[in-house]
Amino acid sequence: MTLADRIVIMRDGYIEQDGTPLEVFEHPINTFVATFIGSPPMNLISGTMLAENGAPQIALEQELRIDVPSHLVNHVRQGQRVDFGFRADDLMPEGHTLPMQGNVASLNLEVGIAEPLGTETLLFIELTGAEIQTKMLNPSPVSPGERLDFKLALSKCHLFDAETGKTVKA
Repeated sequence: MTLADRIVIMRDGYIEQDGTPLEVFEHPINTFVATFIGSPPMNLISGTMLAENGAPQIALEQELRIDVPSHLVNHVRQGQRVDFGFRADDLMPEGHTLPMQGNVASLNLEVGIAEPLGTETLLFIELTGAEIQTKMLNPSPVSPGERLDFKLALSKCHLFDAETGKTVKA
């Protein structure tokens, strides 16, 4: 990402996506590109689209529901199976975040592993059977099993069709 003005992401000899490094990072066209570019890779969680009381939501597990990000509302349908994507920088513990713009979801999650890296700590959390990674800026000690309140920047989230792997907003 630091060596080129434009990049091409290829898989099995075919072009998946091309563009500036920032375009590809911020607007991946499919789940392959989303998890290929960036470190740590984009978190992906399986879910189903619901519309309860007229408000579209993503059902991630038993009782966990997240509002569909406003920029994606018109691109999904009731019952659609999706992969909900977000980067580690877009889900952070309260008090240890970057400034978040727009709608924010609040989640209380249990930390599995904390990996201190100096000025930040990577947190590994199990959510709906998938391991996700988040970051904690200005870290403080965190123990395995500790529950923290997190903020998720919905404006930075992505939805991919679970069958095709393609972004729902093209």
